[in-house]
Amino acid sequence: MSIERLEIETKPKFDPNHSELELNPDLPKKYARLLEAEIGHGFKVDGIIEIGSYAKGEAVPSSDIDTRVYASSPDFFIWQTSGSRHADSQQKVAEQKFSDFLQANSEKPRFTLDWFEFNDPTAKKLCAQLGINIEFGLADSRFAEYEIRDLNSMPSAEHQLLLESNLVIDPSGFLAKRKSEMEGIIYPPLVKLYQERYLDSLPFEIYTHLQSHEMDKWKLEKSRQIQWVKWAVRSIRDAVGAKSYMQHGKLIYRKEDVLTFCSASLTPEDVDLIKELYRWKTDPVIREQMVDDFLKNPEKYFVLFREYTKKLEDIVKQINNLKNLPE
Repeated sequence: MSIERLEIETKPKFDPNHSELELNPDLPKKYARLLEAEIGHGFKVDGIIEIGSYAKGEAVPSSDIDTRVYASSPDFFIWQTSGSRHADSQQKVAEQKFSDFLQANSEKPRFTLDWFEFNDPTAKKLCAQLGINIEFGLADSRFAEYEIRDLNSMPSAEHQLLLESNLVIDPSGFLAKRKSEMEGIIYPPLVKLYQERYLDSLPFEIYTHLQSHEMDKWKLEKSRQIQWVKWAVRSIRDAVGAKSYMQHGKLIYRKEDVLTFCSASLTPEDVDLIKELYRWKTDPVIREQMVDDFLKNPEKYFVLFREYTKKLEDIVKQINNLKNLPE
C-alpha cells in the first residue's frame, strides 16, 4: 500500500460537527506540546475547546478550527489581548475584571500576549506543523474559574464560550465539570447581558460588513467566508440562544436546533430566509460559488445584504417578543 493511499484512508472523514483536531487523537496532544513551547514561561495547557463552526454544526471543509486554550504557569497569570472587534467599553470591562483578579491573587505577575503579535504568527506556524487550519485564543485557567464562580454577580463570555463548545482536551476534567455546573442555571447578570447584546439590536459587525472591509479579504483567503454571511447567521443563532436561555436556562446554538426553534416560532417566510443564510454559510458548493461571485462583483451582494439586514432586524425583534417557549 502506498504512503499516499494510507494517508487518504487514515484521514478522518469530514464531519461538520467535529473537527479533525477532535477526530484524530494524536493531534491535540501535539498541538498542546507545540503551543506550550511557543508560550514558554512554564505554561502548561490544561484544556482545549473548539468554539467555532464545528461546535455549531456549521463547518465546511474550508472552515478553520477555532480553539480556546486554557493554560497555567506556577510563575505567571496569562492575559490575552483581544483579536476581535469588541467595543472599547467591553474591552475595558474585561481588563478591569482581570485587574481585580490579579489584586486578589497578587503573588503572581501578569504575562501579556498580544493577539496580533503572538497569536497570528504562531497560528500560521502551527498550521504548517500540524497540517490543519487552526486559530486559537488563550485564557488563564485560574481566571476562567474565577469568572465562572462569579457569574451570579458579574457576566462573563466564559459562560457562552464553554457551553457552546466541543471539548478537545480536558485531562483533569475541570472544563467538563464547570460546563456541567453551569448548564440549566439562569444567572441574572447574563440575562441582562444577552438581552442587550443579542436581542435589543443586531451586532454592529452586521453593519460594518455592508460595504467592503479589510476583514473580508483576510477571511476569504483563510477560510473562504464572507463576513456579512457569518454575522447574519450568528445574529440569528445568538438571538435564539439568548431567548431560550432567558426562559429555560438553555443556550440553543447548533444549526439543526436553531432551525427547529425558528420553524416552530416564526413565519414560513422568515424561516425560508434563515435557511437561505445557513445554506450560504454551510453548503460547501453554494458557499464556494457565492465567494467566487462575490470576489468578482461585491457590490451586487452588498445591495442584497442591505435588504436582508432590514429583514434580520425584524426577525430578531420577533424572537425578542416571543412568549412561553416550549422546553
